[in-house]
Amino acid sequence: MVISGELLRPLHYMRQLTIGGNTHLNLTLGDEFLNMTRLTHLILSNIKLPSLNSGTFRQLRHCPLVEVDMSGCHIQSITKAAFRPLRNLTVLSLDDNTLNASVLHDTFYGLQGAPVRELRLSNVHLQNLSPTMFIALNQSNMTTVRLRNSGRASIERRLLQSASNI
Repeated sequence: MVISGELLRPLHYMRQLTIGGNTHLNLTLGDEFLNMTRLTHLILSNIKLPSLNSGTFRQLRHCPLVEVDMSGCHIQSITKAAFRPLRNLTVLSLDDNTLNASVLHDTFYGLQGAPVRELRLSNVHLQNLSPTMFIALNQSNMTTVRLRNSGRASIERRLLQSASNI
């Protein structure tokens, strides 16, 4: 199934879009979101989005988007600038994806300057966390990081020192 721009483009006043759970959905996150200037919550859980690049959220840059849920989207790669257009983002869920610590390290640089409050990273492979993992989010309002079932036996104190609000 494909969601085309023609279907979503007229929905100027939409505030929340939940299209998660559609495992056969082909979504490009491109022109279909062009006119959604009031969208605050985007729930995309359990659709296939193997990679996120600098253009993925480009059309959402004028939205007051505060929550993006991409749990279980089979994400394997995220470029540094993928989340940069989401300047109002407070909640990001990347639970249940095949990500690793080095991919996430770069991801957080794209969130620099956003008022991120909560990161959900449960069931993500985080064996080799860098002490600078969260340094890009140092100026954020982050108070919650969920790391359930992340493959970590322990978390070093210096990892969280760069995110003192947690």
